[in-house]
Amino acid sequence: MAVPLSRRRTTPQDLPAAIHEAVSPPLALDRPPLLRAALLELAPWDVVLVVAVHHAVIDGWSLHLLDEEFSDLHQVALAGRRLARSISPRSDQCG
Repeated sequence: MAVPLSRRRTTPQDLPAAIHEAVSPPLALDRPPLLRAALLELAPWDVVLVVAVHHAVIDGWSLHLLDEEFSDLHQVALAGRRLARSISPRSDQCG
């Protein structure tokens, strides 16, 4: 299932308000996914990814894994490479 991703341009001065606007609306609890993301574009290569996740679907361990995945993808993008693998649960991390 795809995660909703909105995109909008903003300025550094308006960034705090744009982040607040991206995370403030309540998440729908009656249908998946219980998360959404927004890409706030300051410049072509200067963006902020904002992710809103309902607390019922994430714990500290899962948040750590999500952060690692985002960091890995960011490093791949910065290096101008393509992702060498598909993103899927890793057997060493999922029971």
